[in-house]
Amino acid sequence: MIIKRIVKIFCCKKEFNPEHKTVLIIDDDSKNRKFLSMVVRKKGYNILAEQDEKNGCDAAKDKLPDLMIIGAVIARKKSIDLCGRLKSDSKTKRIPILVFADSRENIKSIEYYDRGVDYFITSPIAESDLLKQVEILIRE
Repeated sequence: MIIKRIVKIFCCKKEFNPEHKTVLIIDDDSKNRKFLSMVVRKKGYNILAEQDEKNGCDAAKDKLPDLMIIGAVIARKKSIDLCGRLKSDSKTKRIPILVFADSRENIKSIEYYDRGVDYFITSPIAESDLLKQVEILIRE
C-alpha cells in the first residue's frame, strides 16, 4: 500500500519549469488543494501548495508566484487577514489573489475586495471558468 502511494506521487508529480508561470495555492482542505492543483496544472502552470497561513505567506515571499489562490477559510477562520498582509507587503502586493470559497460558507466577498483581493469565486465552479479567471489574473 505504501509503495503504491509513493509510486503514484512520484509518477504524477510534474517538474518545476522556470519558463512557466507559477501559482501558489493556500488552503487547509486537501480536496480543494488537489482539485485546484489538478485543474491549474492542466494548463502547464507550476504549482506550489501550502496548507496553512504561515507556510503560505512564507512561500509567497520566497517564491514570488505569478498568482495566489487562497481558500476563504483556513483553520476554521477567514483568510481575510492573510490576504491583507500579502497585499500590504512590498514583496507580494502586486501578486494577484483569487479567493476560493465553498458556497456553503457564509463569506461576504466585499470584505475580501476591501483587503485588495483581485477576484472571489465560489464552488462549485466549472474547470473552464476557473482556468479563464486564472489566465486573466496572470496576464494583468
